[in-house]
Amino acid sequence: MGPIAAFKFPNSTATYGESWKERDVTGLILHQIPEGSHFFAGNSMPVRWAAIHGVKSSIKISANRGTSGIEGVLSTSIGIAYHEKVL
Repeated sequence: MGPIAAFKFPNSTATYGESWKERDVTGLILHQIPEGSHFFAGNSMPVRWAAIHGVKSSIKISANRGTSGIEGVLSTSIGIAYHEKVL
């Protein structure tokens, strides 16, 4: 069994492949994201899951409030990437 297959989701009893709930995937990303990264949570539940799981102090986090649909989420994340000079 490889390291990914043996991984336990933080705050969950499910292993890789058993649970792909938004809550678990958000926790996995937040615990694996490199120091100094910028995490864009989109809107609604991802923001709540990030608050529940916690974010390392070196991670910048951004989110949308009041935008609806993929267009608002994409345009905001592209704007953040442009501002952070990763685009």
